[in-house]
Amino acid sequence: MKKFLLPLFSIVACIGAILPLLNNSYFSMHDQQHVVRLYLMNVGMHQGIWYPRLVDGLGFGFGYPLFNFYPPLFYFIAQVFVLIGMGYIWSIKLALISLFVISYVGMYGLVYALTKNRVAATLAGVLYVLAPYHAVLIFVRGAFAEFTGYAFIPLVLWGFVRIVQNRRTVLYGTAVAALLLSHPFVSFPFFLLFPLLFFATLFFEQERIRIILQTAYATLIGFAIAAFFWLPSMMERNETLVSRILTTQLADYKMHFLYLRQLLYSRWDYGGSIYGLEDGMSFQIGFVHIALVAITATFTVYTLWKTKSYKKVPMELSYGLLLGVAILMTTFKTQWIWDRISFLWYLQFPWRFLVFVSCFSSILAALWLTRVAQKWWYPALIVTLVVSASLYVPYFKPARFLSGDDRRYLTKDQIQWEVSRTSYEFMHKSVATVKEEQTTRFALLKTELPTSDMLVPEGVAVTQARNTFYVKEYEVNSDRPFIFTLNRSYFLGWTVAIDGVSATLTPKGKAQVLTVSVPAGTHTITYAFTRTPIRTIGWILTFVGLMGLFYLKKIDRFSADRLRIALKQS
Repeated sequence: MKKFLLPLFSIVACIGAILPLLNNSYFSMHDQQHVVRLYLMNVGMHQGIWYPRLVDGLGFGFGYPLFNFYPPLFYFIAQVFVLIGMGYIWSIKLALISLFVISYVGMYGLVYALTKNRVAATLAGVLYVLAPYHAVLIFVRGAFAEFTGYAFIPLVLWGFVRIVQNRRTVLYGTAVAALLLSHPFVSFPFFLLFPLLFFATLFFEQERIRIILQTAYATLIGFAIAAFFWLPSMMERNETLVSRILTTQLADYKMHFLYLRQLLYSRWDYGGSIYGLEDGMSFQIGFVHIALVAITATFTVYTLWKTKSYKKVPMELSYGLLLGVAILMTTFKTQWIWDRISFLWYLQFPWRFLVFVSCFSSILAALWLTRVAQKWWYPALIVTLVVSASLYVPYFKPARFLSGDDRRYLTKDQIQWEVSRTSYEFMHKSVATVKEEQTTRFALLKTELPTSDMLVPEGVAVTQARNTFYVKEYEVNSDRPFIFTLNRSYFLGWTVAIDGVSATLTPKGKAQVLTVSVPAGTHTITYAFTRTPIRTIGWILTFVGLMGLFYLKKIDRFSADRLRIALKQS
Protein backbone atom coordinates (compact mmCIF):
# COMPACT_ATOMS: atom_id res chain seq x y z
CA MET A 1 0.00 0.00 0.00
CA LYS A 2 2.81 2.43 0.88
CA LYS A 3 4.31 1.91 -2.57
CA PHE A 4 1.16 3.42 -4.07
CA LEU A 5 1.25 6.33 -1.64
CA LEU A 6 4.62 7.55 -2.91
CA PRO A 7 3.46 8.31 -6.49
CA LEU A 8 0.35 9.95 -5.02
CA PHE A 9 2.47 12.15 -2.75
CA SER A 10 4.63 13.11 -5.73
CA ILE A 11 1.66 14.07 -7.90
CA VAL A 12 0.03 16.13 -5.15
CA ALA A 13 3.31 17.95 -4.41
CA CYS A 14 4.14 18.66 -8.06
CA ILE A 15 0.75 19.28 -9.66
CA GLY A 16 0.79 22.95 -8.69
CA ALA A 17 3.92 23.48 -10.78
CA ILE A 18 2.18 22.14 -13.88
CA LEU A 19 -1.26 23.77 -13.48
CA PRO A 20 -0.26 27.09 -15.12
CA LEU A 21 0.37 25.13 -18.32
CA LEU A 22 -3.12 23.60 -18.37
CA ASN A 23 -5.05 26.41 -20.00
CA ASN A 24 -5.54 27.81 -23.49
CA SER A 25 -3.29 30.83 -22.99
CA TYR A 26 0.37 31.21 -23.82
CA PHE A 27 2.54 33.15 -21.38
CA SER A 28 5.22 35.81 -21.27
CA MET A 29 8.91 34.89 -21.06
CA HIS A 30 12.28 36.17 -22.22
CA ASP A 31 12.48 33.85 -25.25
CA GLN A 32 9.33 34.15 -27.37
CA GLN A 33 10.67 32.21 -30.34
CA HIS A 34 9.39 28.70 -29.63
CA VAL A 35 6.10 28.79 -31.55
CA VAL A 36 7.89 30.04 -34.67
CA ARG A 37 10.67 27.47 -34.38
CA LEU A 38 8.21 24.61 -33.94
CA TYR A 39 6.08 25.86 -36.84
CA LEU A 40 9.11 26.03 -39.14
CA MET A 41 10.28 22.56 -38.13
CA ASN A 42 6.80 21.26 -38.92
CA VAL A 43 6.75 23.01 -42.32
CA GLY A 44 10.16 21.57 -43.16
CA MET A 45 9.09 18.06 -42.22
CA HIS A 46 5.97 18.36 -44.39
CA GLN A 47 8.27 19.32 -47.25
CA GLY A 48 10.04 15.99 -46.80
CA ILE A 49 12.99 17.43 -44.87
CA TRP A 50 12.84 15.48 -41.63
CA TYR A 51 15.65 17.59 -40.15
CA PRO A 52 15.46 21.10 -41.68
CA ARG A 53 18.80 22.70 -40.91
CA LEU A 54 17.80 25.79 -42.87
CA VAL A 55 14.39 27.49 -42.60
CA ASP A 56 12.64 30.30 -44.43
CA GLY A 57 11.27 33.42 -42.79
CA LEU A 58 13.80 33.87 -40.02
CA GLY A 59 17.05 35.73 -40.57
CA PHE A 60 14.98 38.83 -41.40
CA GLY A 61 13.32 36.98 -44.25
CA PHE A 62 16.64 35.97 -45.82
CA GLY A 63 16.53 32.41 -44.45
CA TYR A 64 18.34 31.07 -41.41
CA PRO A 65 20.38 27.90 -40.64
CA LEU A 66 18.47 27.57 -37.35
CA PHE A 67 18.64 23.85 -36.67
CA ASN A 68 22.17 23.54 -37.98
CA PHE A 69 23.13 25.21 -34.70
CA TYR A 70 20.15 25.35 -32.36
CA PRO A 71 19.50 22.07 -30.48
CA PRO A 72 16.45 20.22 -31.81
CA LEU A 73 15.34 17.78 -29.10
CA PHE A 74 12.70 19.98 -27.43
CA TYR A 75 11.11 20.64 -30.82
CA PHE A 76 11.27 16.94 -31.75
CA ILE A 77 9.27 16.19 -28.59
CA ALA A 78 6.78 18.99 -29.29
CA GLN A 79 6.52 17.90 -32.94
CA VAL A 80 5.14 14.54 -31.80
CA PHE A 81 2.10 16.38 -30.43
CA VAL A 82 1.81 18.51 -33.60
CA LEU A 83 1.73 15.35 -35.70
CA ILE A 84 -1.22 13.97 -33.70
CA GLY A 85 -3.19 17.14 -34.34
CA MET A 86 -2.41 19.52 -31.48
CA GLY A 87 -1.79 23.22 -32.06
CA TYR A 88 1.69 24.69 -31.67
CA ILE A 89 1.10 26.32 -28.28
CA TRP A 90 -0.49 23.23 -26.80
CA SER A 91 2.24 21.04 -28.30
CA ILE A 92 4.87 23.20 -26.57
CA LYS A 93 3.01 22.93 -23.26
CA LEU A 94 2.60 19.17 -23.56
CA ALA A 95 6.31 18.87 -24.35
CA LEU A 96 7.06 20.84 -21.16
CA ILE A 97 4.77 18.59 -19.12
CA SER A 98 6.49 15.54 -20.63
CA LEU A 99 9.84 16.95 -19.52
CA PHE A 100 8.48 17.48 -16.00
CA VAL A 101 7.73 13.75 -15.94
CA ILE A 102 11.15 12.85 -17.37
CA SER A 103 12.81 15.08 -14.74
CA TYR A 104 11.02 13.27 -11.94
CA VAL A 105 11.49 9.77 -13.34
CA GLY A 106 15.19 10.33 -13.99
CA MET A 107 15.89 11.71 -10.53
CA TYR A 108 13.76 9.04 -8.84
CA GLY A 109 15.55 6.29 -10.78
CA LEU A 110 18.97 7.75 -10.00
CA VAL A 111 18.48 8.09 -6.27
CA TYR A 112 16.72 4.74 -5.97
CA ALA A 113 19.64 3.10 -7.79
CA LEU A 114 22.04 4.80 -5.36
CA THR A 115 20.13 4.12 -2.13
CA LYS A 116 17.52 1.38 -2.80
CA ASN A 117 15.25 3.64 -0.76
CA ARG A 118 11.96 4.59 -2.44
CA VAL A 119 11.17 7.32 0.05
CA ALA A 120 14.51 9.05 -0.54
CA ALA A 121 14.04 8.64 -4.30
CA THR A 122 10.56 10.21 -4.09
CA LEU A 123 11.90 13.15 -2.11
CA ALA A 124 14.74 13.74 -4.58
CA GLY A 125 12.36 13.56 -7.55
CA VAL A 126 9.96 16.11 -6.07
CA LEU A 127 12.76 18.47 -5.02
CA TYR A 128 14.23 18.34 -8.53
CA VAL A 129 10.89 19.13 -10.14
CA LEU A 130 10.20 21.98 -7.71
CA ALA A 131 13.71 23.50 -7.63
CA PRO A 132 13.41 27.30 -8.03
CA TYR A 133 15.76 27.41 -11.02
CA HIS A 134 13.43 24.96 -12.73
CA ALA A 135 10.73 27.66 -12.53
CA VAL A 136 13.20 30.26 -13.82
CA LEU A 137 13.95 28.14 -16.88
CA ILE A 138 10.29 27.79 -17.84
CA PHE A 139 8.34 30.80 -16.63
CA VAL A 140 11.01 33.52 -16.52
CA ARG A 141 13.56 32.80 -19.24
CA GLY A 142 11.54 30.47 -21.45
CA ALA A 143 14.74 28.47 -21.90
CA PHE A 144 12.98 25.31 -23.04
CA ALA A 145 16.05 23.74 -24.67
CA GLU A 146 18.00 24.16 -21.42
CA PHE A 147 15.04 22.72 -19.55
CA THR A 148 15.27 19.68 -21.85
CA GLY A 149 18.89 19.25 -20.79
CA TYR A 150 17.80 19.73 -17.16
CA ALA A 151 15.40 16.80 -17.59
CA PHE A 152 17.99 14.44 -19.07
CA ILE A 153 20.91 15.07 -16.68
CA PRO A 154 19.59 12.62 -14.04
CA LEU A 155 19.05 10.00 -16.75
CA VAL A 156 22.72 10.24 -17.75
CA LEU A 157 23.77 9.89 -14.12
CA TRP A 158 21.33 7.01 -13.60
CA GLY A 159 22.75 5.33 -16.69
CA PHE A 160 26.26 5.67 -15.27
CA VAL A 161 25.13 4.08 -11.99
CA ARG A 162 23.67 1.19 -13.98
CA ILE A 163 27.05 0.69 -15.67
CA VAL A 164 28.74 0.57 -12.28
CA GLN A 165 26.18 -1.64 -10.56
CA ASN A 166 24.61 -3.80 -13.27
CA ARG A 167 26.94 -3.59 -16.28
CA ARG A 168 24.07 -2.02 -18.28
CA THR A 169 25.11 0.62 -20.81
CA VAL A 170 22.10 1.33 -23.05
CA LEU A 171 20.44 3.89 -20.79
CA TYR A 172 23.68 5.83 -20.38
CA GLY A 173 24.50 5.86 -24.11
CA THR A 174 20.97 6.89 -25.07
CA ALA A 175 20.79 9.58 -22.39
CA VAL A 176 24.16 11.01 -23.47
CA ALA A 177 22.78 11.37 -27.01
CA ALA A 178 19.63 13.05 -25.68
CA LEU A 179 21.68 15.45 -23.55
CA LEU A 180 23.81 16.44 -26.56
CA LEU A 181 20.63 17.12 -28.55
CA SER A 182 19.12 19.13 -25.70
CA HIS A 183 21.48 22.07 -25.44
CA PRO A 184 25.26 22.47 -25.85
CA PHE A 185 25.23 24.97 -22.96
CA VAL A 186 24.09 22.11 -20.72
CA SER A 187 25.97 19.18 -22.27
CA PHE A 188 29.37 20.89 -22.51
CA PRO A 189 29.57 21.98 -18.85
CA PHE A 190 28.14 18.60 -17.84
CA PHE A 191 31.07 16.84 -19.46
CA LEU A 192 33.41 19.23 -17.67
CA LEU A 193 31.90 18.14 -14.34
CA PHE A 194 31.30 14.46 -15.09
CA PRO A 195 35.00 13.42 -14.85
CA LEU A 196 34.89 14.40 -11.17
CA LEU A 197 32.12 11.87 -10.57
CA PHE A 198 33.76 9.32 -12.83
CA PHE A 199 37.10 9.35 -11.03
CA ALA A 200 35.45 9.53 -7.61
CA THR A 201 33.49 6.41 -8.55
CA LEU A 202 36.63 4.62 -9.70
CA PHE A 203 38.22 5.53 -6.37
CA PHE A 204 35.47 3.68 -4.48
CA GLU A 205 34.92 0.75 -6.89
CA GLN A 206 36.90 -2.42 -7.62
CA GLU A 207 36.04 -3.19 -11.27
CA ARG A 208 37.79 -0.11 -12.58
CA ILE A 209 38.86 -1.43 -15.99
CA ARG A 210 35.35 -2.66 -16.83
CA ILE A 211 33.77 0.63 -15.75
CA ILE A 212 36.27 2.64 -17.80
CA LEU A 213 35.77 0.54 -20.93
CA GLN A 214 31.97 0.37 -20.75
CA THR A 215 31.63 4.07 -19.97
CA ALA A 216 34.00 5.04 -22.76
CA TYR A 217 32.24 2.86 -25.32
CA ALA A 218 28.76 3.99 -24.31
CA THR A 219 29.89 7.64 -24.34
CA LEU A 220 31.23 7.27 -27.87
CA ILE A 221 27.93 5.69 -28.95
CA GLY A 222 26.00 8.61 -27.46
CA PHE A 223 28.22 11.17 -29.18
CA ALA A 224 27.96 9.29 -32.45
CA ILE A 225 24.14 9.16 -32.37
CA ALA A 226 23.96 12.93 -31.85
CA ALA A 227 26.74 13.72 -34.35
CA PHE A 228 24.28 14.84 -37.06
CA PHE A 229 23.70 17.89 -34.85
CA TRP A 230 26.74 18.65 -32.73
CA LEU A 231 29.45 17.99 -35.34
CA PRO A 232 28.24 20.55 -37.94
CA SER A 233 27.25 22.89 -35.12
CA MET A 234 30.78 22.87 -33.73
CA MET A 235 32.71 22.77 -37.01
CA GLU A 236 30.66 25.42 -38.84
CA ARG A 237 30.17 27.80 -35.92
CA ASN A 238 33.15 29.91 -37.00
CA GLU A 239 31.23 30.80 -40.18
CA THR A 240 28.52 32.57 -38.15
CA LEU A 241 28.11 35.79 -36.17
CA VAL A 242 28.16 33.89 -32.88
CA SER A 243 31.54 35.16 -31.69
CA ARG A 244 30.58 38.72 -32.59
CA ILE A 245 27.24 38.64 -30.77
CA LEU A 246 27.24 36.05 -27.97
CA THR A 247 30.56 36.86 -26.28
CA THR A 248 30.62 40.66 -26.17
CA GLN A 249 28.77 43.65 -24.72
CA LEU A 250 25.73 42.62 -22.62
CA ALA A 251 26.44 38.94 -23.40
CA ASP A 252 29.95 39.03 -21.91
CA TYR A 253 30.20 36.34 -19.24
CA LYS A 254 32.22 38.69 -16.99
CA MET A 255 29.05 40.67 -16.35
CA HIS A 256 27.02 37.75 -15.03
CA PHE A 257 28.88 36.10 -12.18
CA LEU A 258 26.94 35.63 -8.95
CA TYR A 259 27.65 36.41 -5.33
CA LEU A 260 27.19 33.55 -2.87
CA ARG A 261 24.46 35.50 -1.05
CA GLN A 262 22.37 35.41 -4.24
CA LEU A 263 22.36 31.62 -4.07
CA LEU A 264 21.01 31.75 -0.53
CA TYR A 265 18.34 34.28 -1.36
CA SER A 266 17.56 36.61 -4.23
CA ARG A 267 14.27 38.37 -4.92
CA TRP A 268 11.89 36.62 -7.30
CA ASP A 269 11.16 38.64 -10.41
CA TYR A 270 10.83 38.29 -14.17
CA GLY A 271 13.59 40.65 -15.37
CA GLY A 272 17.08 39.98 -16.68
CA SER A 273 20.64 39.49 -15.51
CA ILE A 274 22.98 42.43 -15.00
CA TYR A 275 26.33 43.06 -13.35
CA GLY A 276 26.23 43.13 -9.55
CA LEU A 277 23.48 42.35 -7.06
CA GLU A 278 20.53 44.12 -8.65
CA ASP A 279 19.51 41.39 -11.11
CA GLY A 280 15.89 41.27 -12.17
CA MET A 281 15.65 37.50 -11.69
CA SER A 282 16.27 35.06 -8.85
CA PHE A 283 19.23 32.69 -8.54
CA GLN A 284 18.35 31.08 -5.20
CA ILE A 285 19.01 27.38 -4.70
CA GLY A 286 15.99 27.10 -2.41
CA PHE A 287 15.61 27.10 1.36
CA VAL A 288 14.46 23.48 1.53
CA HIS A 289 17.36 22.29 -0.60
CA ILE A 290 19.88 24.21 1.48
CA ALA A 291 18.44 23.00 4.79
CA LEU A 292 18.34 19.34 3.74
CA VAL A 293 21.80 19.44 2.18
CA ALA A 294 23.03 20.83 5.51
CA ILE A 295 21.39 17.91 7.33
CA THR A 296 23.03 15.45 4.94
CA ALA A 297 26.38 17.19 5.47
CA THR A 298 25.93 16.88 9.24
CA PHE A 299 25.25 13.14 9.01
CA THR A 300 28.24 12.78 6.68
CA VAL A 301 30.62 14.53 9.05
CA TYR A 302 29.28 12.49 11.99
CA THR A 303 29.70 9.22 10.08
CA LEU A 304 33.26 10.13 9.08
CA TRP A 305 34.10 11.06 12.67
CA LYS A 306 32.55 7.90 14.06
CA THR A 307 33.82 5.34 11.52
CA LYS A 308 37.02 7.06 10.37
CA SER A 309 36.24 5.65 6.90
CA TYR A 310 35.34 7.68 3.84
CA LYS A 311 34.06 4.44 2.24
CA LYS A 312 30.94 4.71 4.40
CA VAL A 313 29.80 7.89 2.64
CA PRO A 314 30.83 7.59 -1.04
CA MET A 315 27.65 9.14 -2.45
CA GLU A 316 27.73 12.10 -0.09
CA LEU A 317 31.38 12.83 -0.86
CA SER A 318 31.06 12.39 -4.63
CA TYR A 319 27.94 14.50 -5.12
CA GLY A 320 29.07 16.96 -2.48
CA LEU A 321 32.21 17.57 -4.53
CA LEU A 322 30.12 18.10 -7.67
CA LEU A 323 27.77 20.49 -5.88
CA GLY A 324 30.66 22.53 -4.51
CA VAL A 325 32.32 22.86 -7.92
CA ALA A 326 29.02 23.73 -9.64
CA ILE A 327 28.35 26.47 -7.09
CA LEU A 328 31.82 27.91 -7.47
CA MET A 329 31.47 27.97 -11.27
CA THR A 330 28.63 30.48 -10.91
CA THR A 331 30.77 32.93 -8.91
CA PHE A 332 33.67 35.33 -9.40
CA LYS A 333 35.88 32.79 -7.59
CA THR A 334 36.28 30.81 -10.80
CA GLN A 335 36.66 33.61 -13.32
CA TRP A 336 40.23 32.42 -13.91
CA ILE A 337 38.78 29.15 -15.24
CA TRP A 338 36.31 30.95 -17.50
CA ASP A 339 39.10 33.17 -18.79
CA ARG A 340 41.11 30.12 -19.90
CA ILE A 341 38.37 27.93 -21.46
CA SER A 342 37.14 29.97 -24.41
CA PHE A 343 34.16 27.73 -25.21
CA LEU A 344 32.71 28.65 -21.81
CA TRP A 345 32.40 32.21 -23.06
CA TYR A 346 29.54 31.13 -25.32
CA LEU A 347 27.52 30.18 -22.23
CA GLN A 348 27.23 33.95 -21.62
CA PHE A 349 25.93 33.43 -18.08
CA PRO A 350 27.97 31.58 -15.44
CA TRP A 351 24.74 31.11 -13.51
CA ARG A 352 23.73 28.53 -16.14
CA PHE A 353 25.58 26.13 -13.80
CA LEU A 354 22.50 26.40 -11.56
CA VAL A 355 21.14 23.54 -13.67
CA PHE A 356 23.76 21.31 -12.01
CA VAL A 357 23.42 22.96 -8.61
CA SER A 358 19.71 22.07 -8.67
CA CYS A 359 20.49 18.49 -9.69
CA PHE A 360 23.24 17.75 -7.17
CA SER A 361 21.49 19.56 -4.30
CA SER A 362 18.31 17.54 -4.95
CA ILE A 363 20.32 14.31 -4.70
CA LEU A 364 22.12 15.33 -1.53
CA ALA A 365 18.92 16.68 0.02
CA ALA A 366 17.46 13.17 -0.03
CA LEU A 367 20.45 11.15 1.20
CA TRP A 368 19.99 12.02 4.89
CA LEU A 369 16.85 9.84 4.94
CA THR A 370 19.06 6.77 4.56
CA ARG A 371 20.72 7.66 7.88
CA VAL A 372 17.59 7.78 10.05
CA ALA A 373 15.31 5.06 11.40
CA GLN A 374 12.69 3.75 8.97
CA LYS A 375 9.80 4.83 11.20
CA TRP A 376 10.71 8.48 10.46
CA TRP A 377 10.82 8.15 6.67
CA TYR A 378 7.17 8.83 5.85
CA PRO A 379 6.60 11.58 8.44
CA ALA A 380 9.78 13.32 7.28
CA LEU A 381 8.77 12.92 3.63
CA ILE A 382 5.28 14.34 4.17
CA VAL A 383 6.52 17.34 6.13
CA THR A 384 9.23 18.06 3.56
CA LEU A 385 6.84 17.79 0.62
CA VAL A 386 4.31 20.11 2.25
CA VAL A 387 6.96 22.72 3.04
CA SER A 388 8.54 22.39 -0.42
CA ALA A 389 5.23 22.76 -2.24
CA SER A 390 4.28 25.74 -0.06
CA LEU A 391 7.56 27.56 -0.71
CA TYR A 392 8.31 26.59 -4.30
CA VAL A 393 5.01 26.13 -6.18
CA PRO A 394 4.21 29.89 -6.10
CA TYR A 395 7.27 30.43 -8.30
CA PHE A 396 5.79 28.25 -11.04
CA LYS A 397 3.69 30.85 -12.78
CA PRO A 398 4.37 33.39 -15.53
CA ALA A 399 4.47 37.14 -15.12
CA ARG A 400 1.31 37.25 -17.23
CA PHE A 401 -0.76 35.13 -19.57
CA LEU A 402 -1.06 36.18 -23.21
CA SER A 403 -4.20 36.22 -25.32
CA GLY A 404 -4.35 34.91 -28.86
CA ASP A 405 -3.84 31.55 -30.53
CA ASP A 406 -1.06 30.18 -32.74
CA ARG A 407 -1.80 32.69 -35.51
CA ARG A 408 -0.75 35.63 -33.33
CA TYR A 409 2.85 34.32 -33.29
CA LEU A 410 3.05 33.24 -36.93
CA THR A 411 2.46 36.45 -38.89
CA LYS A 412 5.05 37.49 -41.45
CA ASP A 413 6.03 40.50 -39.33
CA GLN A 414 6.39 38.34 -36.22
CA ILE A 415 8.70 35.86 -37.97
CA GLN A 416 10.64 38.19 -40.26
CA TRP A 417 11.23 40.99 -37.76
CA GLU A 418 10.10 40.51 -34.15
CA VAL A 419 11.63 37.05 -33.71
CA SER A 420 14.51 37.53 -36.15
CA ARG A 421 15.90 40.60 -34.40
CA THR A 422 16.10 38.75 -31.08
CA SER A 423 18.22 35.92 -32.51
CA TYR A 424 20.21 36.15 -35.72
CA GLU A 425 23.63 35.04 -34.48
CA PHE A 426 23.70 32.03 -36.84
CA MET A 427 23.67 34.13 -40.02
CA HIS A 428 26.89 34.04 -42.02
CA LYS A 429 29.74 36.12 -40.66
CA SER A 430 29.92 38.14 -43.87
CA VAL A 431 26.48 39.63 -43.23
CA ALA A 432 26.73 43.31 -42.27
CA THR A 433 26.05 44.37 -38.69
CA VAL A 434 26.09 47.64 -36.77
CA LYS A 435 27.70 47.82 -33.35
CA GLU A 436 25.75 50.04 -30.97
CA GLU A 437 26.47 51.02 -27.36
CA GLN A 438 25.24 47.81 -25.73
CA THR A 439 24.28 45.50 -28.57
CA THR A 440 25.11 44.55 -32.15
CA ARG A 441 22.24 44.74 -34.64
CA PHE A 442 21.58 43.67 -38.21
CA ALA A 443 22.58 46.39 -40.67
CA LEU A 444 19.24 46.60 -42.50
CA LEU A 445 16.21 48.39 -41.11
CA LYS A 446 12.72 46.93 -41.10
CA THR A 447 11.73 48.98 -44.13
CA GLU A 448 14.66 47.53 -46.10
CA LEU A 449 13.69 43.88 -45.69
CA PRO A 450 12.69 41.83 -48.75
CA THR A 451 9.06 41.75 -49.85
CA SER A 452 9.56 38.92 -52.38
CA ASP A 453 11.78 35.86 -52.71
CA MET A 454 13.61 37.04 -55.81
CA LEU A 455 14.60 40.12 -57.77
CA VAL A 456 15.07 40.44 -61.55
CA PRO A 457 15.29 43.38 -63.98
CA GLU A 458 12.14 44.67 -65.61
CA GLY A 459 11.13 42.71 -68.68
CA VAL A 460 12.30 39.30 -67.42
CA ALA A 461 9.51 36.70 -67.27
CA VAL A 462 9.71 34.51 -64.16
CA THR A 463 7.67 31.53 -63.04
CA GLN A 464 8.39 29.73 -59.80
CA ALA A 465 8.50 25.97 -60.35
CA ARG A 466 9.47 24.80 -56.86
CA ASN A 467 9.64 26.41 -53.45
CA THR A 468 10.89 24.55 -50.36
CA PHE A 469 13.36 25.48 -47.66
CA TYR A 470 16.10 23.65 -49.55
CA VAL A 471 15.17 24.16 -53.22
CA LYS A 472 14.10 27.33 -55.04
CA GLU A 473 13.52 26.71 -58.76
CA TYR A 474 12.48 29.26 -61.38
CA GLU A 475 11.69 29.24 -65.11
CA VAL A 476 12.98 32.47 -66.67
CA ASN A 477 12.88 34.03 -70.10
CA SER A 478 14.81 37.11 -71.19
CA ASP A 479 16.04 38.57 -74.46
CA ARG A 480 19.24 39.79 -72.81
CA PRO A 481 21.65 38.57 -70.08
CA PHE A 482 20.71 39.60 -66.54
CA ILE A 483 21.47 39.08 -62.83
CA PHE A 484 19.02 36.88 -60.95
CA THR A 485 18.88 37.61 -57.21
CA LEU A 486 17.46 35.17 -54.69
CA ASN A 487 16.67 36.95 -51.44
CA ARG A 488 18.29 34.29 -49.33
CA SER A 489 21.37 35.03 -47.26
CA TYR A 490 24.45 33.00 -48.09
CA PHE A 491 25.47 30.12 -45.89
CA LEU A 492 27.61 27.02 -46.37
CA GLY A 493 25.77 24.59 -48.64
CA TRP A 494 23.98 26.95 -51.04
CA THR A 495 24.57 26.14 -54.72
CA VAL A 496 23.01 27.29 -57.99
CA ALA A 497 22.57 25.62 -61.36
CA ILE A 498 21.30 26.89 -64.72
CA ASP A 499 19.61 24.20 -66.81
CA GLY A 500 21.18 21.59 -64.55
CA VAL A 501 24.73 22.90 -64.99
CA SER A 502 26.50 24.30 -61.95
CA ALA A 503 26.94 28.07 -62.07
CA THR A 504 28.88 30.63 -60.06
CA LEU A 505 27.02 31.80 -56.96
CA THR A 506 27.91 35.35 -55.90
CA PRO A 507 26.72 36.67 -52.51
CA LYS A 508 26.11 40.42 -52.58
CA GLY A 509 24.98 43.27 -50.39
CA LYS A 510 24.57 43.72 -46.65
CA ALA A 511 22.54 40.52 -46.38
CA GLN A 512 24.82 38.57 -48.75
CA VAL A 513 21.91 37.59 -51.00
CA LEU A 514 22.49 34.94 -53.66
CA THR A 515 23.04 36.20 -57.21
CA VAL A 516 23.86 34.48 -60.46
CA SER A 517 24.53 35.74 -64.00
CA VAL A 518 21.95 34.33 -66.46
CA PRO A 519 22.43 34.39 -70.26
CA ALA A 520 19.67 35.46 -72.60
CA GLY A 521 17.00 32.91 -73.47
CA THR A 522 14.77 30.48 -71.59
CA HIS A 523 16.36 28.77 -68.63
CA THR A 524 15.70 26.86 -65.44
CA ILE A 525 17.49 28.33 -62.42
CA THR A 526 17.80 26.02 -59.42
CA TYR A 527 19.11 27.14 -56.05
CA ALA A 528 19.73 24.22 -53.68
CA PHE A 529 20.86 24.03 -50.08
CA THR A 530 23.06 20.94 -49.98
CA ARG A 531 25.01 18.95 -47.41
CA THR A 532 28.53 20.00 -46.66
CA PRO A 533 31.15 17.26 -46.12
CA ILE A 534 31.01 17.75 -42.34
CA ARG A 535 27.22 17.32 -42.31
CA THR A 536 27.57 14.13 -44.32
CA ILE A 537 30.15 12.82 -41.86
CA GLY A 538 27.75 13.71 -39.02
CA TRP A 539 24.97 11.62 -40.57
CA ILE A 540 27.35 8.70 -41.15
CA LEU A 541 28.40 8.81 -37.50
CA THR A 542 24.75 8.92 -36.43
CA PHE A 543 24.02 5.79 -38.45
CA VAL A 544 27.08 4.07 -36.97
CA GLY A 545 26.02 5.16 -33.49
CA LEU A 546 22.50 3.73 -33.90
CA MET A 547 23.99 0.45 -35.06
CA GLY A 548 26.34 0.55 -32.07
CA LEU A 549 23.35 1.06 -29.76
CA PHE A 550 21.96 -2.31 -30.84
CA TYR A 551 25.39 -3.79 -30.17
CA LEU A 552 25.27 -2.28 -26.69
CA LYS A 553 22.11 -4.24 -26.01
CA LYS A 554 23.91 -7.48 -26.86
CA ILE A 555 26.81 -6.52 -24.60
CA ASP A 556 24.35 -5.73 -21.81
CA ARG A 557 22.65 -9.12 -22.12
CA PHE A 558 26.01 -10.90 -22.09
CA SER A 559 27.21 -8.87 -19.06
CA ALA A 560 23.94 -9.46 -17.23
CA ASP A 561 24.21 -13.23 -17.79
CA ARG A 562 27.79 -13.21 -16.46
CA LEU A 563 26.70 -11.19 -13.43
CA ARG A 564 23.87 -13.63 -12.63
CA ILE A 565 26.27 -16.58 -12.89
CA ALA A 566 28.77 -14.83 -10.60
CA LEU A 567 26.07 -14.09 -8.02
CA LYS A 568 24.89 -17.69 -8.03
CA GLN A 569 28.43 -18.97 -7.59
CA SER A 570 29.01 -16.60 -4.68
